[in-house]
Amino acid sequence: MGTVYARPDHRQAQLAQFAKTCDQQIKKSALPPLVDQERERGQELRRILKMRHPFAIPPKLEPECMRVLEAIIKEPGELNRRRRRRIRFWLNRARALAPKSLRRIRAHEDPLIRNLLLKGKPEIPDDQRDFGDFVHICLWEEIAVAAGVKDKDYIDQFWKGLPILGPIVRSGRWQALFDEPEQSIEDLMSRAWEIRRTVINRAKTDPKAKGDKEIWDATMADVARGQAIGPYTEEEIAAVVGDDDWICAYRFGVEQSNKIRGCDDYCRNEGNSTSARSELLQVTATDEIIAKIKSLQKYADGSNLDLCGWILDEAEAYRQIPVRPDHRKYAVICVRDPKGGVKFFVMIGHSFGLISAVYNYNRRSAMLDELSLIHISEPTSPLYLA
Repeated sequence: MGTVYARPDHRQAQLAQFAKTCDQQIKKSALPPLVDQERERGQELRRILKMRHPFAIPPKLEPECMRVLEAIIKEPGELNRRRRRRIRFWLNRARALAPKSLRRIRAHEDPLIRNLLLKGKPEIPDDQRDFGDFVHICLWEEIAVAAGVKDKDYIDQFWKGLPILGPIVRSGRWQALFDEPEQSIEDLMSRAWEIRRTVINRAKTDPKAKGDKEIWDATMADVARGQAIGPYTEEEIAAVVGDDDWICAYRFGVEQSNKIRGCDDYCRNEGNSTSARSELLQVTATDEIIAKIKSLQKYADGSNLDLCGWILDEAEAYRQIPVRPDHRKYAVICVRDPKGGVKFFVMIGHSFGLISAVYNYNRRSAMLDELSLIHISEPTSPLYLA
């Protein structure tokens, strides 16, 4: 009687707090119990009757998040004026830096990455390109400096291409992990011929294959955008990747939102077994977004603040991230040809199915979040003062 029950925080405690704000409970053990010590029953009933319902308690948000919410509520007009100033400033910088970005891309030492950065349209004259027709590398670098991003090496790694097998490159952004891979790339490649034969035979004889034409058409669209090259025969691949030892992944169809999406099987070809996680990836959950909206609504009560939002689904997200050239021998995809047999493609961008693709893409996505924050505060970069 009277002994306090103490328990360390659950690793999903913060997520559970956000879920609670959305009137949900993800796990009974994720949050501490409401009764934290043994009391006499009458005392406990008296305490419970005075207790606020858990769903009515707002989550504790980070100080930076609270600062942003306060700015939205207290100074919406000034915030919008600041945002318009930022947009004008960076739009002018984008125009000024476009020729420099295009010159750098045209001089890229790898022609396939060069084509990917030009969105698969190298024939368009530079003076006729609009934003979105190329990767604006110089603008990206300049905004990253102004925003003080955490993952400072990512843009250079993106420019050269990122590895897809082996230990996943650390960003320094998330909590470090020290997982060990199940096997090394060397062990995997010592069985390259055997693995290749297994994958090809499965692709040719897959009894559950679906959407051959849809997957073929989508893969050819990847080629048109510079995200892949092909199709090739098996005999041609060694010359394309510059090595007789190469492995391939079978691209099979998955039903998703009333369509067939191609997924590259890097589990069956054991490629993912070489990729040990180096960090605990953290992304914004839907419950967290809803919790912040509810907090905004609460603090804005009576302020006549109109709220609106939108959802953006980035097209070809993983495909935009270049594969490092020496890893293309691991990026060969085996696709069922609707006319019969199989053909092979080499991915220049990342495949959906790679563990490394999740990290290599989300590092870029997290950086975009950081870049968006420069619209909130007053600029400190000397560029603004020019």
